[in-house]
Amino acid sequence: MGVVAVMEFYVSFVLFFSREAERLTIQRATGSTKKEVQQKVVNFAYIPLVISAALCTLGYYGVKDSSVLQTGFLLPVRPIAFLLLFVLIASELAIEPLYALNQYDLNFKVRSTIESTAVFVKCLVTFVGVRLVKYYGTKNSSGWAVLSFLAGQLGYALVNVVGYLYHFKFRIPKVTKIQQKENAFFFDPVLKKLYYTLSFQMLFKLVLTEGDKIMMGYLFDVSQQGTYAVITNYGSIIARLIFLPVEEMLRNLFTRVFAAEKPDARPAYATMGNLLTFYVYFSILLVLGGYFNGSFLLSILLGRSAAWRDSDLFSLFPRYILYLPFMAFNGILEAFQTSILTQSQITKYSYFMFFLTIVSSAVLVLLVREQQFGLTGLIIANITSMTLRIAYCLKSYIGFAKKQGIHLHEINIVRRTSWSVVYSIFAYFLQVQIIGPKSTSFKHFVISGAICFSCLVVFVFSERKLIEDQVLTKMRRNRGMKTKEH
Repeated sequence: MGVVAVMEFYVSFVLFFSREAERLTIQRATGSTKKEVQQKVVNFAYIPLVISAALCTLGYYGVKDSSVLQTGFLLPVRPIAFLLLFVLIASELAIEPLYALNQYDLNFKVRSTIESTAVFVKCLVTFVGVRLVKYYGTKNSSGWAVLSFLAGQLGYALVNVVGYLYHFKFRIPKVTKIQQKENAFFFDPVLKKLYYTLSFQMLFKLVLTEGDKIMMGYLFDVSQQGTYAVITNYGSIIARLIFLPVEEMLRNLFTRVFAAEKPDARPAYATMGNLLTFYVYFSILLVLGGYFNGSFLLSILLGRSAAWRDSDLFSLFPRYILYLPFMAFNGILEAFQTSILTQSQITKYSYFMFFLTIVSSAVLVLLVREQQFGLTGLIIANITSMTLRIAYCLKSYIGFAKKQGIHLHEINIVRRTSWSVVYSIFAYFLQVQIIGPKSTSFKHFVISGAICFSCLVVFVFSERKLIEDQVLTKMRRNRGMKTKEH
């Protein structure tokens, strides 16, 4: 798993630094016609593919001499492994213009269909590959298992390629010079300046986002790296399936709203109020359900082999679950902040990220090297980083509300969730009294599930007015559509 963790970091490094700044930049594209805006989006969307060659080379020289990649079983298949890495990265970045156009159209249904199919194919290819390796019992089974993982990643990339090509009827947009009054350019000067600023910020965001993987090689041995890779792969499933799509949808939506000449911020703040409230409820269920039952469910998935028993895997997994709510709140608040910041404010945030990188690294080294906290220290350092980012984003969120004349007490989340939180605290102590600090049997799991369900009922009751309004609104829309059809 340590080898796979390094491979995953390599892919994350190249993809993140290639396209993250571009994706944030094109959300602010404007123009006199839709065609002009789309062309600006397409032109910028080709940048990731161009710069990926340099990033692939830089990333390769950064990881090729690491002790993990010098492992005996990997050396015979290492050239094939890196070939697969290069192909899958190129495949993902080659369809970036189509992805960008789809995001510009806010067509989330197409994206979710393609990506869910891609995830299924990735899992299937990886599973079949590993099973074949075990069935044929090759001499270098571990090396071929790594290739199976990379083949799954390549399957994910190719499904994305085929999916977006099919959606756009195999028409690939080209880079074209844009004529605007007397000026002609490939890249909008305003967007280009913003792109440089965001690229600078992404350097620090990459360290904060992937910093745990960067520090793994320096602070932890291969077995600990493997343990953390398993924890993050299973623990971040919720983040990939729920948090990330919501964040990207908000970022696209709010950027459009605030790019208007006279933006109305009230609907945006109402949406954020509802989402933050939902995240409070969801975080409570994560703690009550995930923290208590995480180890038990993971033991069912992985089994209790000697290799896992001797590691900290089952004790660390619940602690990682406690980190997920911080990740969730930071995600939506940062998505909102990205859509409202001016260029000078983005630069200021970049400096804050630089400061945060130093603080996070210092906390990590202190906890791991000095206090001997091990992987728990890594989780605490991540929580510290996320907490400071949330605080900065909340400052921007509240400050922008004041400028827009919005009174946040009208959407007071604390008052709105107070009774639900009180009941959840009662449910927590009830769960501790009945099943102890964590579930150890299916009976405990069922009891915990029942307590979590009771919390869900309380949450729904607390939000009954909002739910009723949403149901009535949908019913009216359906009636209106039927009336038009007749």
